[in-house]
Amino acid sequence: MKIKMYTIENCIICMRVKQLIVSQNLQIEIIHANEFHIEVLRKKGLRTFPVLKIDEEKYLSGKAAGEYLAINIEELRKK
Repeated sequence: MKIKMYTIENCIICMRVKQLIVSQNLQIEIIHANEFHIEVLRKKGLRTFPVLKIDEEKYLSGKAAGEYLAINIEELRKK
Protein backbone atom coordinates (compact mmCIF):
# COMPACT_ATOMS: atom_id res chain seq x y z
CA MET A 1 0.00 0.00 0.00
CA LYS A 2 1.38 3.41 -0.97
CA ILE A 3 0.19 6.41 1.01
CA LYS A 4 1.00 10.10 0.63
CA MET A 5 -0.11 12.83 2.99
CA TYR A 6 -0.50 16.38 1.72
CA THR A 7 -0.20 19.13 4.31
CA ILE A 8 -0.30 22.91 4.33
CA GLU A 9 1.26 25.58 6.55
CA ASN A 10 -0.57 26.87 9.63
CA CYS A 11 -2.65 23.70 9.91
CA ILE A 12 -2.68 22.35 13.46
CA ILE A 13 -4.18 19.02 12.43
CA CYS A 14 -1.47 18.66 9.75
CA MET A 15 1.25 19.29 12.34
CA ARG A 16 -0.21 16.72 14.74
CA VAL A 17 -0.61 14.09 12.05
CA LYS A 18 2.97 14.69 10.83
CA GLN A 19 4.21 14.23 14.42
CA LEU A 20 2.28 10.94 14.64
CA ILE A 21 3.75 9.69 11.35
CA VAL A 22 7.30 10.47 12.46
CA SER A 23 6.95 9.27 16.07
CA GLN A 24 5.33 5.98 15.03
CA ASN A 25 7.66 5.46 12.05
CA LEU A 26 4.76 5.06 9.61
CA GLN A 27 5.18 4.24 5.92
CA ILE A 28 3.67 7.48 4.66
CA GLU A 29 5.28 10.06 2.38
CA ILE A 30 4.67 13.59 3.67
CA ILE A 31 4.28 16.26 0.98
CA HIS A 32 3.95 19.98 1.65
CA ALA A 33 1.19 20.93 -0.81
CA ASN A 34 2.07 23.70 -3.24
CA GLU A 35 -0.45 25.64 -5.34
CA PHE A 36 -0.50 22.93 -8.01
CA HIS A 37 -1.27 20.18 -5.46
CA ILE A 38 -3.97 22.31 -3.84
CA GLU A 39 -5.66 22.98 -7.19
CA VAL A 40 -5.62 19.28 -8.13
CA LEU A 41 -7.09 18.33 -4.75
CA ARG A 42 -9.77 21.02 -5.01
CA LYS A 43 -10.81 19.65 -8.41
CA LYS A 44 -11.36 16.31 -6.67
CA GLY A 45 -13.68 18.04 -4.19
CA LEU A 46 -11.23 18.07 -1.28
CA ARG A 47 -11.26 21.28 0.73
CA THR A 48 -9.73 20.36 4.09
CA PHE A 49 -6.24 19.27 5.11
CA PRO A 50 -4.42 17.04 5.72
CA VAL A 51 -5.24 14.86 2.72
CA LEU A 52 -4.26 11.20 2.53
CA LYS A 53 -3.89 9.68 -0.92
CA ILE A 54 -4.10 5.90 -0.69
CA ASP A 55 -2.94 3.70 -3.57
CA GLU A 56 -3.49 6.42 -6.17
CA GLU A 57 -7.27 6.04 -5.96
CA LYS A 58 -8.70 6.83 -2.54
CA TYR A 59 -8.59 10.23 -0.83
CA LEU A 60 -9.38 11.10 2.78
CA SER A 61 -9.19 14.58 4.23
CA GLY A 62 -9.39 16.38 7.54
CA LYS A 63 -10.71 14.34 10.45
CA ALA A 64 -11.23 11.24 8.27
CA ALA A 65 -7.49 11.20 7.46
CA GLY A 66 -6.58 11.16 11.15
CA GLU A 67 -9.13 8.46 11.91
CA TYR A 68 -7.74 6.28 9.12
CA LEU A 69 -4.24 6.57 10.60
CA ALA A 70 -5.46 5.74 14.09
CA ILE A 71 -7.38 2.66 12.93
CA ASN A 72 -4.58 1.35 10.68
CA ILE A 73 -1.51 2.38 12.68
CA GLU A 74 -0.14 -1.16 13.09
CA GLU A 75 -0.35 -1.91 9.36
CA LEU A 76 1.34 1.39 8.51
CA ARG A 77 4.42 0.95 10.71
CA LYS A 78 7.68 0.47 8.82
CA LYS A 79 9.12 -2.97 9.11
